[in-house]
Amino acid sequence: MMGMRKRALLLTGALFFAAAALGLTGCGGGLPAGLPAAGVGKAGQAAKRDVFAMDTFMTMTAYGPGAEAALEQGEAEIRRLDSLFSTGKPDSELGRLNQWSQELAAGAGAAPQAERPGESEDAGKTEDAAESEDAGLSGQFVLSEEAFALLERAMELSRETEGAFDPAVYPLMRLWGFAGKEGEERTPAKPEDSEIRALLPLCRPENVVLRPENHALEVKVPGTMLDLGGAVKGYASARLMELFREQGVSSALVNLGGNVQVLGTKPDGSLWRIGIEDPEREGNIAALSLTDTAAVTSGGYERGFEEDGRRYHHLLDPETGYPAEGGLLSVTVLTPDGALADMLSTALFVMGRERAEAFVARRAADWQFEAVLVTEDRELLATEGLRDRLESRESVAFIAQIR
Repeated sequence: MMGMRKRALLLTGALFFAAAALGLTGCGGGLPAGLPAAGVGKAGQAAKRDVFAMDTFMTMTAYGPGAEAALEQGEAEIRRLDSLFSTGKPDSELGRLNQWSQELAAGAGAAPQAERPGESEDAGKTEDAAESEDAGLSGQFVLSEEAFALLERAMELSRETEGAFDPAVYPLMRLWGFAGKEGEERTPAKPEDSEIRALLPLCRPENVVLRPENHALEVKVPGTMLDLGGAVKGYASARLMELFREQGVSSALVNLGGNVQVLGTKPDGSLWRIGIEDPEREGNIAALSLTDTAAVTSGGYERGFEEDGRRYHHLLDPETGYPAEGGLLSVTVLTPDGALADMLSTALFVMGRERAEAFVARRAADWQFEAVLVTEDRELLATEGLRDRLESRESVAFIAQIR
């Protein structure tokens, strides 16, 4: 288990930095080839910080006079978001929400713990405890404005992808051993078919009704639990870009456990060069030249285990409860909207090749994202906007977009 985990966090983080030529291996967390040494460059002095949060290793690198202050604020922001959204922390908003839902299922219906310092006044309160026009109604949980907004986006993307992205899949993730309380030892293993079937009714986004007027939600099926882990790192990377800009940083790169986002160009004025890891072999299967964008990859090779001669990965199909199987090895999504890149890469992988290709053809232009689908026969399917920014030794076909 530890060997698999270390590879997922330190080496295969899905996206890692390309060396000067395609095919040279890299390591997530390192600096891209060609960057000047720390303290040198047009953008001024470089600053770098490593952080462990959200159950993964993260690296932030920024250039310029405000770089150190930007990274200080960036680390604080990462930890704040971790304490807000982590399902593994029982005192986070989502942790208290899930505990409350479980208590409802058990018939207790107890109010969650009181909010922690710095949280919204109503965050974490049940509707009976919160002051609102709907006070007195049962079965509602009030979130902070920020948590509600991200959940609302996740629910909307779930509808747009016909459930391929599912923020309610957490009970199944726990059953498979891919999620759980922070710090606990977990050994992923294939559950019994009957156990999977029993949890499927709890893993439906329609079990949750959002009430925007007071940032509350209603759980129609007690025991339904939510997980925004498929959006939080992307959301965090976009927030870091905002903080960096406020500090006057114009050149930066963050790698949040494989979720990469870049600000501006490298200090020498050239584009950042990012590698898409080969899902089957050592090294990169492709390289991308980027500026001012997030790049997030989802693939079945990232986290998983073997049992009885078969490999099982962590990207579960909410319809079946089993790892998604649809003819794709990985999906990379690029857009300045880190949360969208995070959620959409998962959704497209779960859809499988045919549905994903059709979705990209219909939505890429309107939603302003680019994508690279790596198929099981090692063909790359890419959006037209990457024609001059994508390099690969494998066959590349460009997806005709419907406008």
